[in-house]
Amino acid sequence: MSTPLVRRAKPADASAIARIRIAGWRAAYQELVDAAVLSDLDVAADTDRFHGRLLDPDLPARYWVSLAADGQVLGFMVLGPDRDESNPTIVEIWALYVDPDAWRSGHGRALMAVALNAARAEGHTAARLWVLEENHLGQVFYDSCGFSPDGTVQPLETLPSAAGLPVVEVRYRLSLQPDA
Repeated sequence: MSTPLVRRAKPADASAIARIRIAGWRAAYQELVDAAVLSDLDVAADTDRFHGRLLDPDLPARYWVSLAADGQVLGFMVLGPDRDESNPTIVEIWALYVDPDAWRSGHGRALMAVALNAARAEGHTAARLWVLEENHLGQVFYDSCGFSPDGTVQPLETLPSAAGLPVVEVRYRLSLQPDA
């Protein structure tokens, strides 16, 4: 298996990004998030939102996509400024999704490598991300990339769970310093 090609996302990628995000939510969160939330996800609305973001020259986040050998977009990643403490030395992974049919094919790892290399080149000292507490598959992936929980958790009160309990996110951190 060859390493997937990763490039910066273009506005023309918006529909693929929307499709992958929604497919990822439905596959990964089907037992975690209320079914009505998942069924209400709308590819057209997401496409419009992502298209607008990819056209925005002032957007502080960067989008990358990973491609199959035939050029099909199979994953995407969003890297932006830290939203918790507005610490300029910390970068945050806002999103990382791979088409469920391409899970475990190297797309997530390729996206992660490109984004973290960019963050290091820009002088960031650490990267953070949030993952659902019950998203064990995601946690295993982030652990394998060197991230670990930093002890911070938060409820997502706007996201109802399948069991009617609060959905909780866990913050993960990775040092980007060479000696860490």
